[in-house]
Amino acid sequence: MMDGADWLDRILTPALERGSPARSILRAQVHALQECGVLDAGQAAEAVRRVDASRPSIGPPASAAPPPASRLQRVLAPALPVADIDQVTYVLTSIELWDHAVDVFVAGVPSAVTARREREAEAALDRWAQRHRTGHGNLGPPPDAMRTHHLGILVGIGDDVGTRYRTLHASAGGSGTTWRIHVTSAPGVPPTANHLVISVNDDDGRPLHRHVIELAA
Repeated sequence: MMDGADWLDRILTPALERGSPARSILRAQVHALQECGVLDAGQAAEAVRRVDASRPSIGPPASAAPPPASRLQRVLAPALPVADIDQVTYVLTSIELWDHAVDVFVAGVPSAVTARREREAEAALDRWAQRHRTGHGNLGPPPDAMRTHHLGILVGIGDDVGTRYRTLHASAGGSGTTWRIHVTSAPGVPPTANHLVISVNDDDGRPLHRHVIELAA
């Protein structure tokens, strides 16, 4: 039977670590457990304090945060198809222009191919997990049946004034973002640039498709 200490360790702590937004439910559980004697007064008070302390501090913009190291100047939303990669059409959804960086976001369009590959990836991961549980030696990392691990490096940017952008971050896939690509490059776009060039490259870095994004207001 679960006692107060067990509930605090097994229920409350994991919920707070996950950033659970259901604080009213947690507080109600604390009071109910105190009423039925599972939590003593000290445990209940500490639990309520922890629940309240987990609430994010939200205020007006720039009211509490330190001065920004980079300001968001503009967001472009081209909604532009850029390439078919492994039979999935990818669309340039948005570009964030920061003082010192450029963030490019690309999304794969759902289709029969994406649905099939998701089913295959789930089945492959289940097989890998089963073999792992039964101790079949060193299986290596989980399978990448989606083949998204390398997609982030395929997206590059340039401009009409010859700025040399370097990739700071490139990612694709991940929990809940299976067909999403996010690339962060530096420096920021200079004010003299009139357009960006978004390229989709092969594995050797050679541009296969180029798309010009006008920067004129």
